[in-house]
Amino acid sequence: MKEGQINMTKEKAWMGIIGNEHIKRALIVAMAGGHTMGVIGTSRNGKRELQAILGKKVIVSASCPCGGLGEAQGYCTCTPAKIRKFRTTGKYRRLQFQDIIVNVVTPRWGDYERASKGLSFKEALAEAKIETTGLSLAIHPDALYLLKSWVERYFPVMEAVNSAKRVAETIAQLAKDNEVKAHHMAEALQYKMPM
Repeated sequence: MKEGQINMTKEKAWMGIIGNEHIKRALIVAMAGGHTMGVIGTSRNGKRELQAILGKKVIVSASCPCGGLGEAQGYCTCTPAKIRKFRTTGKYRRLQFQDIIVNVVTPRWGDYERASKGLSFKEALAEAKIETTGLSLAIHPDALYLLKSWVERYFPVMEAVNSAKRVAETIAQLAKDNEVKAHHMAEALQYKMPM
């Protein structure tokens, strides 16, 4: 086995994602739609597990050079200038090109106690199976309004807008809806907000 190669079953990897149920939901959406995923947070909180499940479709980046920004157990030693510079280069910059972006959090003790009570990977895979027609779903006016508001507030690049629409469509298909509704768009846009 090559150095750095991941030797973990997807089931074991899924069960190893503890205290981050929002990431498990994002993984279901990513698997269903073939989306890429960016994760912000310390690589010690699930990088291997995420790579075992999604392979090269996931990148993980710290939120700052020291890795302490946003960490409940630590503190950031970076200056604001260092953080700004860090966020304009390398892996962090590539996050903006991912379909789904989420923050990973360090698990608490209660998260470990509840760890075995969620979906199994087999159940998650079954949930992620969607039937696509190859045609785009209609977007409800309320969902379009949310998308328009997001664009006018954050000025995302065109690819980010198209990506948000694709993710919202996947979420609607997971819900077995025939159009993208406001709550589907809201979930898709939350995956674009952590940056």
